[in-house]
Amino acid sequence: MPDIATHRRKVHHNRQVIAHLQTAGDVYLDWVITAMFYTALHLVDQVLYHYARLNPRNHRERHAAIGQQPALASVYRDYRELERQSRRSRYDCADFTLQEVQWLAERLARIEQLVDSLVPQG
Repeated sequence: MPDIATHRRKVHHNRQVIAHLQTAGDVYLDWVITAMFYTALHLVDQVLYHYARLNPRNHRERHAAIGQQPALASVYRDYRELERQSRRSRYDCADFTLQEVQWLAERLARIEQLVDSLVPQG
């Protein structure tokens, strides 16, 4: 069962993956978006674990848990949009622009800021 520290390590790892993929310009934007979504997932999981000791096993469980966690209400739309675009990338073979990736990066940043304010470091 992953704890907060485990989720933080995964967030850090995913950020490194994103940075590496972005060195190729617009070649791997589909994977950048997917890594951004999974970064958001592990950020949200930190809050779920911190407040309720929850570790959702799948997306359905995670959505239900987020719905019961008022602390996440302000970023739920951001999370859903990252998830939606990740699915478009993976299943619809959608192409993305650097501007779209930047827009999603702003959504990820809002999630990260909220999580940083809710979950104590350490």
